[in-house]
Amino acid sequence: MSSLKPLMDYAVDLLDKQVLARLTELLQGSIAHQFQHHGESAFKSGVEIARVLRVENFPLWTKYQAHLEQVKSDLSWFNIAAGSSQLSTQISDNLPAECGHLDSSVAKCMLFHGTDYESAVQIAVGGFDFRLSKPGYYGQGTYFASQACKSHQCTTKKSSLHTILLSRVILGDVAFAEAVDKDRKIPPKHPGIPRCVDTVVAKPGPMPGHHNGQQAHEEYVIFEKYQAYPECIIQYRCR
Repeated sequence: MSSLKPLMDYAVDLLDKQVLARLTELLQGSIAHQFQHHGESAFKSGVEIARVLRVENFPLWTKYQAHLEQVKSDLSWFNIAAGSSQLSTQISDNLPAECGHLDSSVAKCMLFHGTDYESAVQIAVGGFDFRLSKPGYYGQGTYFASQACKSHQCTTKKSSLHTILLSRVILGDVAFAEAVDKDRKIPPKHPGIPRCVDTVVAKPGPMPGHHNGQQAHEEYVIFEKYQAYPECIIQYRCR
């Protein structure tokens, strides 16, 4: 038997119709493809949100906040600027007010993570555990996207429903991927200091080692368990 507590010990249903409408707009409004040959998104005909659970896991939130403070302290100590002006802010700019404040000092942002419902429940209770993930193109980390259509590719449909997590992610010090590196276990070192960057970002464009030579979506990879917090579990169907 699983030692995890039931999900509803850590989550509540979001029922406000205006908030649900904003989240629907957020999903549909964050569709973007860098290259036309990748085809149309499954979101083209629209999505219908069936249920949204807001995660209220105080022990997990406390660990996330502790990691945030550590990153903030490190960036200040080494005089490192957080984030990058090259990154998309579309999700953060269009969040419902109910999602609260995002700390710009560590480039905290909201990103999507596609999965199946059972895994989403495990994440809501125990957090993101990259050790259970299969290595992707940019290493064995936890992957997020600024475009819902990318995260949708990672969902598993059950009973016509897909599941995406809307998550708070501390970007901190960012490095941009220059090539595919499936063997990466930790993020690269920041040049000139004894500290790894916090987040690896793959920007759309030419990408050596990619199966078609191109990265189509903006992807974010983290390698620390408490660098992200699952804000909402969103279950939806494609029309």
